[in-house]
Amino acid sequence: MRPHPIYHRCALTPDCRAMIPIDHLMCRPHWRRVPREIKGRVTLTYRRRSADWEVYAQAVRDAKAAVWNTLGRNR
Repeated sequence: MRPHPIYHRCALTPDCRAMIPIDHLMCRPHWRRVPREIKGRVTLTYRRRSADWEVYAQAVRDAKAAVWNTLGRNR
């Protein structure tokens, strides 16, 4: 029997209420808006976040900003 996955909200809360697996940053519609280069940084730094949390946190901020920009909002 497989364990039940753990979920959390998309990183773009409170605007997005999607529940996603714990190892995902954003829901699929928002993640598709993130440029490939930033996606690569998020993925790479996620794996190494215990070594340098701030680099991962900056990649997450960049990903969120990219999505807000495509939606015509500044955050």
